Amino acid sequence: MKFKAFDKAKKVWLYNIYVSADGRIFHKEGDNLTVRINVELVYSPGFKYSNGTIVYQGDIVKSSWYDYNLEVTFDPSICCFALLNHKTGHTMQLTKRSFEEQAFKKVGHAFENPEMIKGAA
Repeated sequence: MKFKAFDKAKKVWLYNIYVSADGRIFHKEGDNLTVRINVELVYSPGFKYSNGTIVYQGDIVKSSWYDYNLEVTFDPSICCFALLNHKTGHTMQLTKRSFEEQAFKKVGHAFENPEMIKGAA
């Protein structure tokens, strides 16, 4: 499973992270391993955009099929990754095939660009 973390205080992405059995998050920088607090983990559904970058939870995406932004999320009610329409509150299951067919492009991330999804039009 691929994941990365967002440091909410510093507003930066952290890579080279480790999660302990008790849920603590560690960040490795050089030879140093430090516990990080106030971070949010985001997971990948396991596929990539057409440009080769990895898709992650919280990505804000757009497709020519829709005239609004959608957020990649995990929907526990259907136990899978989904696309969330913030305007309606509805989700639709996200599969690799549908993602590729609709040629979604990343236009932002919920942590970095919350204005792109709040009260989405």
